[in-house]
Amino acid sequence: SEFIRNKIENSYPILPSLIGSTLIRANTLIDYVFEGKKFDFIVSNPPWGSVPTDEKEEHIAEREAIDNKSGAYPEYNTVADYERSQAFLRRIERWQKTDTTIVMIVKNSIFLNDKTINFRKEFISKNKLETFFELSDYNKILFKKKTFNSAKVNIEIGASEPCAIAIFKPNSDDSDYKINYISPKLTSIAEHFEIIQYTSNESFLVDKSKFIVNDLIWKVLVNGNIDALNLVEKIKGKKDSNITVESGRGFEPKKGGELPGTPIWRDWLDIDCFKKYRIQQLKRFNWNQVFRNKRDSIFETDSIAIARRPLKRDSVRLKATIVPKGIVYKDNIVFAKIRKAGQHVEDYNKYNLLFNSSLIGFYLN
Repeated sequence: SEFIRNKIENSYPILPSLIGSTLIRANTLIDYVFEGKKFDFIVSNPPWGSVPTDEKEEHIAEREAIDNKSGAYPEYNTVADYERSQAFLRRIERWQKTDTTIVMIVKNSIFLNDKTINFRKEFISKNKLETFFELSDYNKILFKKKTFNSAKVNIEIGASEPCAIAIFKPNSDDSDYKINYISPKLTSIAEHFEIIQYTSNESFLVDKSKFIVNDLIWKVLVNGNIDALNLVEKIKGKKDSNITVESGRGFEPKKGGELPGTPIWRDWLDIDCFKKYRIQQLKRFNWNQVFRNKRDSIFETDSIAIARRPLKRDSVRLKATIVPKGIVYKDNIVFAKIRKAGQHVEDYNKYNLLFNSSLIGFYLN
């Protein structure tokens, strides 16, 4: 900030001296800025991520403000995980008129993760969200990580998370309205010219009340449409109460872990040792060493192993195979164990087919 401040004050004609006039340095999460002022338009790209947990005075004050939900900062009532983007989306009502247009560029996860359901419901009730751009697919060209080098300082810009753009106005009476949810896919033309481009098939007008009743819409419209939502709901409705799925990850070795004695070799399924449906080969792993997480019990019964993240060439389909008991695998593999009426099933074949199907891939995606 000192480097930028010096440039503003001294580097004519880059910028005139704006500090203290139209360029004000303050923390709008905790400071009472622009008191008594209301704006016709507010355009902002607020900080992304949770308030740091360090001992910096400003960060302590931010965390205390977001915690003070029933006191001086009631607008933070539904803010989760000390997430600054959420806080700004609610704080901004202090400077809006009844017809102010607000454009906010935020990280998209605050409209997707399960901890922020109450925040989403309050936000679209208190505001009229006219247009919502979900730009996960554009992460390749938006906010790319870059470093600008100079003689005095290196400045890194960009973000590792996808963004969303919310365009909204106040909605003081909590009336119903339609949200224009737009989830464009990155085409070669859009990538080349670095433009946001979308078709009518990627734009959906949905009643706000439906988002209140069914929060799943936020997630489904990222990659699908209303028909996809109906299919997902239909699949959810088929749940068998007698069947439960236990899932988790394999063991986690400790880097530089001690080798206390004679090796004990186990058959080891690595991430590159299997294709869909079948194991191609097994490696050997020394089980007699120190682990961060060993998880012995998960290898005492059969399971289905799933590659943690599908490769691009896999499209939305998972890679899964049956793993007989006794074979171990690391935490780069997710396992699934099926219980029926409380007992592990003996025949995993049909479940193996299901995990490898495009239906499951579609549902999880």
